[in-house]
Amino acid sequence: MASEEQYLDDLLKSMMDNKPDSMEDAMQDMNKAENKPSDFSTEDLNSMLDELEHTEPDRPADMAEDSEEPEEVVDAGEEEIIGAPVEEPIEKPEEPTTPPLTEDLRTIKIEENIMAVVGTNGWNAIAYGNGKYVAVGANGYVTTSTDGVNWTTPKQIAGSSYTWNGIIYANGKFVVCGQYSYIAVSTDGTNWTTYKVDSSATYNWADIAYGNSKFVVVGSSGRISTSANGTSWTTPKWFDSSHGLLSIAYGNGRFVTMGNGSTYIGVSTDGTTWSKYAVPSSMLIGYGMAFGNGKFVCSSSNGHIFTSNDGQTWTKFTTDVNGNWMDVIYNGEMFIAVGRSWNNSYSKYVNTITTSIDGETWTPTEIVKDENGGIITTVPSGIIAVPAK
Repeated sequence: MASEEQYLDDLLKSMMDNKPDSMEDAMQDMNKAENKPSDFSTEDLNSMLDELEHTEPDRPADMAEDSEEPEEVVDAGEEEIIGAPVEEPIEKPEEPTTPPLTEDLRTIKIEENIMAVVGTNGWNAIAYGNGKYVAVGANGYVTTSTDGVNWTTPKQIAGSSYTWNGIIYANGKFVVCGQYSYIAVSTDGTNWTTYKVDSSATYNWADIAYGNSKFVVVGSSGRISTSANGTSWTTPKWFDSSHGLLSIAYGNGRFVTMGNGSTYIGVSTDGTTWSKYAVPSSMLIGYGMAFGNGKFVCSSSNGHIFTSNDGQTWTKFTTDVNGNWMDVIYNGEMFIAVGRSWNNSYSKYVNTITTSIDGETWTPTEIVKDENGGIITTVPSGIIAVPAK
């Protein structure tokens, strides 16, 4: 039997991958572990849960909160435009520069003519534009593909070793957002210019959207910034200072954003002036947000997926797994959600995928497997649909 120290390490990692929402859920995780010491108690578990309360979820890498005193701001107004290009990062994070493996960009067949590429194990976001797919992730790395299957050797964007969390292709360019308020812009996915929205920032951007002729990024401590061109950005303002924002989408003439444990959902027509709407009690976290078929779809925890026509009133739909749906997209025909949940048959956490035409009726969940039929267990993050070959 493993030592108590090893058991605690294993259990904490498992619980961080799929955070429990209650003591009952945590006890279930505790009892599933094969190496549980005989004297491990609920007091030990309470200590671990306390540690988890101060830990951000998987998807937005390095979403650490800072200690600045937030302003009471919802209307960003006409702020100073900042964000000069930089050749080299100002700070160097102490982390390895080993690139994520392109093998961890997993290709899964959805239908006869549709595949999905799922980023795992360090690949956080994927976008398509200008004839190619572009994936970004840990330690500043980027890789491109013309078919969604064969990927170029990963390279760091402009020599940066900062983690990238979100990417979009809009207005003729790729724009990525990430750690320490950095933004990078490219027209071809290969040659990049980096920008720092806030020269003194230690906070991070989690996601980016485009609409109403404007890019909008969201991130730590509920910060929001906007840009007309992806290079010059408004001074960041706070929407909900006590919680980080994780996802944002644009549709029906409005931006909608959601975060981690937030009590509000943000809705804005211009990305500058935001209205707050109460979050449904079971909508604990908004890992991913997409718009399609006339509605917003938000992927959440406990197997829940939420839909809304206006971003204000949400309806909950429960899938057939009790896990976290880490991201969701709309490919023009259907919504595709990718997640992670405990599977009793395999006695491990597995990646799952489900689809829906209307965001309300979802197909039975399938376990994500590699081309050899093996179970993929690395944590999923970004997802994009590609034509099947």
